[in-house]
Amino acid sequence: MNWKELPPPYNKQVLLKYQKGKEIVITQGYFENEPKRLARPNNDEQFWIRCGYGDCYFDYSRRQIESLTAKKSKNKVLNWMELP
Repeated sequence: MNWKELPPPYNKQVLLKYQKGKEIVITQGYFENEPKRLARPNNDEQFWIRCGYGDCYFDYSRRQIESLTAKKSKNKVLNWMELP
């Protein structure tokens, strides 16, 4: 699987390698579509998208690593791998 072209499946635990400033960090995390998570049953997903929420990488503690919709992110996910 080419990690540069495809993100991991939503909400599946994976191993993430990302750059945080000058250091490289490897941690367990997942990829999520925040508007789907934040939307109420009445489906206000578009509201959250207009507010700037979108696809994001999170670590196992639910700390955001990188937002793919942000113009500038402090961290950059370099690679991901499925857990055995």
